[in-house]
Amino acid sequence: MIKIYNMLRFPLVLCALLLITGCLVLSGTFVLTVMLIENEDLVWNGEFYYDEVDLTAEDVWQDHGDDIKNIDLVGFELWAHNLSGSDNTYDVYITQLLTKLDDSSTREEVESDATPVLLDLPLPNGASYISYSQSFTYLTNTDFLKDVVKTGKFKLFAYPETGTNTNIHIDSMRVIVTLTAGK
Repeated sequence: MIKIYNMLRFPLVLCALLLITGCLVLSGTFVLTVMLIENEDLVWNGEFYYDEVDLTAEDVWQDHGDDIKNIDLVGFELWAHNLSGSDNTYDVYITQLLTKLDDSSTREEVESDATPVLLDLPLPNGASYISYSQSFTYLTNTDFLKDVVKTGKFKLFAYPETGTNTNIHIDSMRVIVTLTAGK
């Protein structure tokens, strides 16, 4: 009997330590990913792509949204096809969800009332892919971006720097947020 007890004691102590340690973890770093797809999320209004991004519907946000201490990084991945026959660049602006800007706003209103977070994003003729690590090259106003992302909901506007008839198909854009949360 003592031999059986000694054999079970180590696994029981190990399980108890793991349980206690798991309960005492007070903070951690988490990655939240949201995929935006043209014609499902990103709507072209004739001048720009528009979306109301809601991070609060994602599992990571639902698990940790109330305990966010910091938005550490915001980046993206982009898959697109430029079928216009010439290279183009895009700018992306964001604003708080509760602003008057929406898909019926003009480009001038967006440039006046929203904040640019991506400038000169290249979309050369043909297929394009911009990786997560490359996305940091184009980000600007990152403190504002992190503050808006921390609210969980925001409006996004993306438009070409030249012209409005771009013949560009955005296959998808993945927004990747790294956050620290805890009690």
